[in-house]
Amino acid sequence: MICLTVLSSGEALSHDENASTPQTSAENDVKLPVSGKVSLDFLRSKGNIDERAIGYGFSLKFKGIANEAILKIEGDKGEIQHMTYTDEIEASVLDIYHLNDISGLYGKVTYYRNEPRGYRFQKRIGGGYIHSFYQNQNQLDKNQLDKKEFKLQEKSFKTRIGYQHRNNRYTTNVDDHQDYLQLGCRLKHPLMKNISLFTELNYMIDFSDSKDYEIESLLSLLFYVNKKIDVEIEYERLYSNIPVFEKEKTDSSFKTKLIYKF
Repeated sequence: MICLTVLSSGEALSHDENASTPQTSAENDVKLPVSGKVSLDFLRSKGNIDERAIGYGFSLKFKGIANEAILKIEGDKGEIQHMTYTDEIEASVLDIYHLNDISGLYGKVTYYRNEPRGYRFQKRIGGGYIHSFYQNQNQLDKNQLDKKEFKLQEKSFKTRIGYQHRNNRYTTNVDDHQDYLQLGCRLKHPLMKNISLFTELNYMIDFSDSKDYEIESLLSLLFYVNKKIDVEIEYERLYSNIPVFEKEKTDSSFKTKLIYKF
């Protein structure tokens, strides 16, 4: 589904792709450099397929002093005429190298499958530059906030520019490849102590055809329940100006996520 992702679902970078402040060596001595999340999603989608489905997500983040790597797997299973099938799956590995507190370089490899949208599979590889124009997390009193509260209190506005190469295998068994320029921005803002707003806009355009572009938008509310549990409500919309043959241009989904952190 599907990241100016992250680009999504085409390629949204997702919440994990924020260019966060590198940790000091003292912090690394205290806490483990590995964290993760598992989610169970209940979703309603419209567009190339109208359904209610169960989704899932899994992510692992390995964080060092100047870089971080993120493994992420997401998908969902729907049902038509009492037959269960895989609607979508996306698996990616992202690496971010922090140049300083407000900017960084990233590289990302993704495997994507979504037959309702016409993709038997799609392989993506790309990279680019991330920059924070506004980020106040260093102004917070870390001694008064636990790790999760610190994240929720962050206010930030971040942008990125990048390149992505795609190898496509369509459900018609036709193959092709594309090269995209990617532009994106995201805003994170706390509404209350335990509630944060996240919004993202991504734009992708084919270098060889200016009429071939995609726009992905995402809006979500994240509710902090405790140190182990979050609840997220998310709306995502993907527009493709030149979709796969005989497919709809617009897909949207509304999700409620139950997230366990470890």
